[in-house]
Amino acid sequence: MRISLIFLASFVLLVPSAQAAPQQLGAIWQRGNDAIVVAPCPSDGDSDDYCRAVEVTQGAQATPLGAGYMDVKLLWASRSPDTTPSVVVLGDSGGSGGEGDLFVVGFDQRLTIRKLSGERMDSVVVRTDRDSPRFALPFDIEYFNGAPHAAPAIVMLPVRWAEDEQGGDFALDPAVMTDPPPSRRELASRLTAIQGELRGWAQDKDPAYPLYPRQESALGTPVTVQTLANLALSGHSDLARELLHLAWPENRAKNGNPSNGEEAFWADLCGSIANHPLWKRLALEHLPHADLILAGAAEARPLPAK
Repeated sequence: MRISLIFLASFVLLVPSAQAAPQQLGAIWQRGNDAIVVAPCPSDGDSDDYCRAVEVTQGAQATPLGAGYMDVKLLWASRSPDTTPSVVVLGDSGGSGGEGDLFVVGFDQRLTIRKLSGERMDSVVVRTDRDSPRFALPFDIEYFNGAPHAAPAIVMLPVRWAEDEQGGDFALDPAVMTDPPPSRRELASRLTAIQGELRGWAQDKDPAYPLYPRQESALGTPVTVQTLANLALSGHSDLARELLHLAWPENRAKNGNPSNGEEAFWADLCGSIANHPLWKRLALEHLPHADLILAGAAEARPLPAK
């Protein structure tokens, strides 16, 4: 699996500048009587001149896909009318979080539509694998340990399209998603990186209280979260747990007893992973060592309501 980056998303205005023109209306893909059309947002919702909807048209029949977007993009189209799915479309809602809806549409004997919604969807990549699409989908961990919204940890998951009787769906590809174990040199480099971050994070904290969870605000520990998430989502949760244990800073209470919160940190990180919508949608519990994530998640604190 390709190395993922920490996305430091730029804050952008939710409303376009006065100089920007609304997206042009009309078909962005067409084959015979079938088309994907950008349309105005429905008049019964919150909309303005920039608000866009997307729909499928088959002759005179129109099927709505979604609405409330700043931009609608065609990400992929099949080369032949005899293959399915036919198109992949992104409805981009705009904003710093990259919220949006990904639609996979098939025109075969019947119309089939699959939808995937979430944040950071503006980073989706679609490539062709023979006659089917392959995806790099963002698995985002937001706000962990006080991290700001502009600094999530994001692992781009390589996902295939699997045809079935219902028209197909996104599917786990363990052979591609599971990386070989990192070399000792690479693990040592990652350990050094998270040790440095965690030591800096732990400085000047009252040793009478756990390092984690902390009540005061924080800037997060993005290098640590990104490193551990990369390992966990490439089949190496065992190595992720070992690195965290080796890197966790020593913090002893005034009475001489350890008071560090390492177990709580790991449990909450596992909870953030196992409660992500893509964990269930892609059946990521079938990754190697996923049992460690599930065991950790069982000990996690309840996630705050959004």
